[in-house]
Amino acid sequence: MLRQPSVVRSIMISPPPDEAIRTFPRISAIDTCSVSNLLSSRLLFGSATARGLHFLLVEYVFYECLVKRRTKPNPYDDQMMVKLRDEIAAGKHFSRISLTVDDLQAIARLQAIKQLGRGELACIALASKVRAGFMTDDGGARRLARSAFSDMQVRTTAHLAGWLVYGGHLSDTDILKVIADNSEFRGNGHIGGYLRACYEHAQMLRLKDRT
Repeated sequence: MLRQPSVVRSIMISPPPDEAIRTFPRISAIDTCSVSNLLSSRLLFGSATARGLHFLLVEYVFYECLVKRRTKPNPYDDQMMVKLRDEIAAGKHFSRISLTVDDLQAIARLQAIKQLGRGELACIALASKVRAGFMTDDGGARRLARSAFSDMQVRTTAHLAGWLVYGGHLSDTDILKVIADNSEFRGNGHIGGYLRACYEHAQMLRLKDRT
């Protein structure tokens, strides 16, 4: 049993859908918050890329991550920016993608569009255009993408961790490290509770599918 580390608050979180743990898209358009959560843990990112996953950065997300001035800078922002720049330069796991006006107009019909940031909307447009997955840790973006595009694989950073546990690529000890890394890197915005919930669901599914 995974012990509750001191860095994770006890919160009630619904278990993720089984499919979100059993499968993960090989290529995903990723939004700004998920970039930070993914890169918060070298262990998580390394395990994901070792499985051949690739992430698409739409230009506005690139701007939000590396150019846009932050009103409340996080002490770890500089670390994230260095990691992301290095990864983009290496060209192995991230690709920058531009969208046309027509691409953006294609999702202008969506309801509740004003409730989402430009980065999330651009990611949804990109995922729809190239038939990729959409990786976001924003609840509103997930709901909108799922309702508008029923065939889109919408996933979170915690789903990714769960998928890696389900496949036997992350252990109990690894998950504790991922949670601690995310808490240190993201501070009050950490997703430790969600990581834990997806870990536990992945372990349950592994047992269920084996029997």
